[in-house]
Amino acid sequence: MTTKRITFVRHAKSLHNEYVKQDIERHLSERGYSDALNAALWCQKNNIAPDLFVTSPAIRAFTTCLIFANVYGYPKNELLIEEEIYEASANRLLYVLAGLPPEKENVIIFGHNPGFTDIVNVLTNSTIFNLPTAGVAMVDLNVGSWNAVSESKSTLIELYSRD
Repeated sequence: MTTKRITFVRHAKSLHNEYVKQDIERHLSERGYSDALNAALWCQKNNIAPDLFVTSPAIRAFTTCLIFANVYGYPKNELLIEEEIYEASANRLLYVLAGLPPEKENVIIFGHNPGFTDIVNVLTNSTIFNLPTAGVAMVDLNVGSWNAVSESKSTLIELYSRD
């Protein structure tokens, strides 16, 4: 059986200000840009080689994804924006994973807490208390297809945090 790999990246540090009308419109802070670049470089150095980039439509997640795409040379017109990731629970994220293109083996996905911390814990039976901003969790899924992803069948391979 082949193994699918999913790398969860929580968006980098964002601004909290009065200039945006909705949460989805929040931009990265100066530190966020730096942290996202460092996380992307760490992923590249550690041979995380995604064949698909999937992101929440939130500006902070999308921008984090763009920074990774620039580091990897991934074509921006091939980024997959998945509306369901924004404010998703672990159960909703399982649904998103089940819908990934079957031919993709190694996917990197950009989104938010608490869903990302929860899904890593659900998939790997781990006890991660918080996937921090610009945090990365790489998980090997012991399944042959995305629609077979379920709870506690996976292995946490790498965990990155700037802290």
